[in-house]
Amino acid sequence: MRKPFFILLLALSVSITGAAQENTARAIDRIRFSCEWGYVQTIYHDYHFNILSEEGYRINESFYGFSPHPNGLLLLGAGFVVPAEKLMISIHGGYSGIHEGNRVIPALLRVSFFPRTIQDDGMFYYAQAGAGFHLPAGLKTRVSLMSGLGAGYRIALSERFSIDLILTAMAAFSHPPVPNPEGPGYVTEQNVRTSDAHYGALSLTIAVNL
Repeated sequence: MRKPFFILLLALSVSITGAAQENTARAIDRIRFSCEWGYVQTIYHDYHFNILSEEGYRINESFYGFSPHPNGLLLLGAGFVVPAEKLMISIHGGYSGIHEGNRVIPALLRVSFFPRTIQDDGMFYYAQAGAGFHLPAGLKTRVSLMSGLGAGYRIALSERFSIDLILTAMAAFSHPPVPNPEGPGYVTEQNVRTSDAHYGALSLTIAVNL
């Protein structure tokens, strides 16, 4: 009586282990990696700062309008393909310029939608949001909020390997350092009362996916 019981128990254990290994393999197979790089063209910029001068009087200045500036972008990403293979959730980090003298290390969460599947040629769309940590990181208020909406075309070269051509509308909000109006460098942190800035940009990038 015991022998059939142990045989049944062993068979059940092997079955459960095999199923777990198969599920793990499927989950690992859904992980994707990417490298994205390209050109960012800042189009819109506004800022408002209020500072104390070295003599102790207030300086208040603002600007709103068209402010073109070329920048670069490099992102490394890792994502998970949701079953049905039309949706991917990924995280991205790397380097991006925002405006003149304003560079960040972005940390972004991206959700991408593929009307066909992730493995097919065709259009896809995505939204992303996150934070940008400024370089250099010498001042306290040096984190930007970043977001973007994008569309791209995927060229599938194999089941996993593909190349994307991507166009993205990007926005950022930050507290940039204030150039010293009375000399070189920037206004010290304790003399900055307000420093707010918004940026709008378009990016054209290429991504290689594995």
